[in-house]
Amino acid sequence: MSASVKKAWRWLLLLPICYPLGCGVFIATSRVTDSATAKESEALVARIDLGMTPGEVESVIGRPSEYTTQYARGRDGEQFSHNWTVRGHRLEVIFVNGRSVQRHTFRAAPGPVRRFLGWVFFWWLEPFVGD
Repeated sequence: MSASVKKAWRWLLLLPICYPLGCGVFIATSRVTDSATAKESEALVARIDLGMTPGEVESVIGRPSEYTTQYARGRDGEQFSHNWTVRGHRLEVIFVNGRSVQRHTFRAAPGPVRRFLGWVFFWWLEPFVGD
């Protein structure tokens, strides 16, 4: 066998080892990054009690909401939410009749590098994911 054929076989044998390893490292670093950047928004959500007014919630957060979403006006009264971005994570507090009833945090949107690496490792899943 020539040297180039041996080199090709070596790469073909390394690929099944390196690809899953790279995939695992990508998933692990994504989880660590998400958990590290979510600490502040999770701490703020923990300080928000149910039944607080929008003004009280804004004083806990330390700034006015970035945007407000009007949901509905029905039998239960007016429903709306105030939203903030804290280190990339979206924090949402839902109000009914001027009192908080739910609070949530959402993961940060993936940046361009994370989207590219996700495509590199998971391109083959696209046909199995519905729109």
